[in-house]
Order: sequence, then C-alpha cells, then structure tokens
Amino acid sequence: MLGYIFEKYINQKQMGAYYTKEDITEYISKNTVIPFLFDAARQKCKIAFEGESSVWRLLQLDPDRYIYPAVKKGVDPISLVCTQRMEALQRIIYKNSEGIWLSNYAERPSKLFVGAEVLLTIAITRARKNGKTYLFSTSFIKWGSEERPTLFNRIAYSSVNGKPKSYVFPKLGFMTETAILNKIIKNDSKLICHLRKSSKYPIYYRIGGGRYWKIFTNFQPQFMLNGKKAISSRENYLYLDTARLRDAVISILSSSLFYWYFILTTNCRDLNPSDLHEFPINLDNLSNEAISEMISLCRRLMDDYQKNSEMKEKTSSLTGRIVYQEFYPRLSKPFIDEIDRVLAKHYGFTDEELDFIINYDIKYRMGRESEEAD
Repeated sequence: MLGYIFEKYINQKQMGAYYTKEDITEYISKNTVIPFLFDAARQKCKIAFEGESSVWRLLQLDPDRYIYPAVKKGVDPISLVCTQRMEALQRIIYKNSEGIWLSNYAERPSKLFVGAEVLLTIAITRARKNGKTYLFSTSFIKWGSEERPTLFNRIAYSSVNGKPKSYVFPKLGFMTETAILNKIIKNDSKLICHLRKSSKYPIYYRIGGGRYWKIFTNFQPQFMLNGKKAISSRENYLYLDTARLRDAVISILSSSLFYWYFILTTNCRDLNPSDLHEFPINLDNLSNEAISEMISLCRRLMDDYQKNSEMKEKTSSLTGRIVYQEFYPRLSKPFIDEIDRVLAKHYGFTDEELDFIINYDIKYRMGRESEEAD
C-alpha cells in the first residue's frame, strides 16, 4: 500500500527518476520494517542471536541450507520470476532444486484468492539429489469466476531451457512460444542501441496502465488539468534520430509480438524503460521494404487511434479536474495484425507461430473489459 501511495502521488519525474511500487516497498521494508522486526526478535529471543551456533550466525554462514527449506514451495508475487531484486533468490532456488514448476496467475478478470489484488506465482520444487535442474512454467493464466472449479485442470507446464534475461524465468506455456522466443533472442542487438537521450523525434507512452494494450504514439495525447493544458505524470518518452525510425519503432512496440514478449518477461503491469530498451530487435537488419511498410502502418495506426479516441473526464481529490484522451487500440487490431505479419517475415516465424501471436490473449484483449483498462 505504501508503495502504491508513493508511486501514484509523488511526482518522481521532477527528480529525474521513476520507481515501481515494488522498488518503493522494498526500500521502505529494508530500512524500516525489517530492522524493526529484527530488533523485536532480538529482544524476545536473545538466545537466537548469541554464541557461535546462534540462528543469526548460521543464516549468515550458510543461507542456502537454512533459508531455502522455508521457500521450497509457496505462493509468491509474480515478481519472483521477473524482477532484478529476485535474481539472488532465483539462483538459490535453481541451485538447490532438481525440479521447479512455476504457474503464473493474473488478478483480472478473476483473482486466485479473495482480496489478493496482486499477480501471483505458485512455485513448487523438488530438492536436488543429483544431476541437472529441470525448469517448467505456465503461461500467464487468466480466467473468469465461472472457470474457478476447473482452473487447476487447465494448467499446462512447458519446459524452459533458457532465460531471455538473467533475472527472468519466462512465462512459457506452449512449445510454440518457446520456438518464437528462441527466434527473437537470436538478435545480436536490442532496441536501446537505436535510442538517443534526446531528439526532435519522441515516442510518447505511459509508464503505467493499459492491462491489455500498450499504447505508443508519435503525437502527445491531450491532457488538461483544471482547465489548463498539462502533461500526465505517467507520460514518458523514447527518442530516435529520425521520423522514419521513430515511426518504425512505434509499429514494432505496438505489435502483439511486443505485448507477448512484455507479458513473458515482466511483472505484466508496469512499463519500465528497461522493458523497452531490452526488446530484441536490430533495425539495421530490417529490409528497406519492411521499414517502409512499418512507417506506412504506423501512420495509418495513428490516424485510427485519433479517430477512435474519446475525451474523458475525472476528478482527483488531490489534483482536481482532469480531462484526458482515451484510446481504444482493440478497434485498430487489423493494422496491428499487419505489423505482426511484417515482423513475422523478419524473424522467420512459421504460419503457426504467426497465428499464435496474432491471436495471443485475444479473448481478453478484444473483450469489453479491455476498454476499461486501456
């Protein structure tokens, strides 16, 4: 809750930084909650902190041996499988396990536990005896309340043989996804190689919101605060050298392929700069024909976004009356599908793989609920 309050109501952009709820909560915990609990435990159970065989000393000398049994299995925030702060724990689990099974759950449209407004991972492990570690994962599972009785019958694990990032256990649920991932991570370049610190050609996007769609534009979305033109505190930017590159990158980031990769490798909510910077793409390897198609599709997509957008109004007790431009990207899906067809040629996808990407999560992305989360 504290993390949410700090993220939502403190304008961190003025200080040149942006931190997610998890970052803020971790910092507060390490510097206030955990020291308080540590001192309280020392007062209540002094013997645990005294002598050569004290509990505290044993934890310091051999954390793998004593801490790991406490996390052999359990329900964890989804950050367990996709954030840098969990990398050390991931290594401990991997080192001490012969088998690991990770199932990943959304909190919309229905949630795993009543009152649990968080995305969750259920981790099941088998202690290592010998040999290599086998890792299995599910996709990012969504379900409606009427599906709860059969939810666990739907779980399908897929073998995971690599990590796209050192701190990510990818949410793979199908062999087709594994094949797609292997093809795109072969790229010897990432998007950050083509970005600049500043330029005349920005891409506009929001760092939060958009459960089913991530919106990128080459124009600044309209935003009014108490009757005056303003900039949303959630607005952020990428910069390219030319208008051509900017529009090509907007098409790439608007694709269902990027959305799938985002869900696969992140906490599925916050659009952090690193999530964009590390997307595997080498623009220099795109053919001139592909670049031209991307640029043309971007222009058509932007026109469609504008045509279908609406001005919405809300009132905040802290800031006042807000009027903002809301987009409905599901109405522009035909243009996005064309972008994915161009990318499929670039990455060498099969027809089956392209079909998977175009229809990824389509039940929820094209449903009415997606409008509420755009």
